[in-house]
Amino acid sequence: MHYKLSGRRDMEGQPQLELQINGHFNLVCQRCLGALAFDLDAAAVFILVPDESRMPQPEDERDDVEYIVADAPIDVRALIEDEVLLSLPLAPAHENVNCNDALSAAKEQKESPFKVLQGLKLNKD
Repeated sequence: MHYKLSGRRDMEGQPQLELQINGHFNLVCQRCLGALAFDLDAAAVFILVPDESRMPQPEDERDDVEYIVADAPIDVRALIEDEVLLSLPLAPAHENVNCNDALSAAKEQKESPFKVLQGLKLNKD
């Protein structure tokens, strides 16, 4: 995984951070439980405010940025981790049909436990 964090001031003079993250992750498909390769390419912009009182009201917030209270040193590692977690899919799954085929094949190979009961019932008669 690679990241780039840079600081600057926006058009209104507010300090901001720009974070770019690129990486490759090996996830687990939630349909077939097989391996799923996922390429992450995320970007986020954070406006730094000195304290909670300077945070804009929810209706005044811009949609393209997030706000961070910068009253203490910022934990860059935690900031990156949060953005990675927010960028990963909630329920990763393969996009192609092969995923469902593999799942169907696995279900067909597994013998039903009720088949044994059916055999017991037939032997009783």
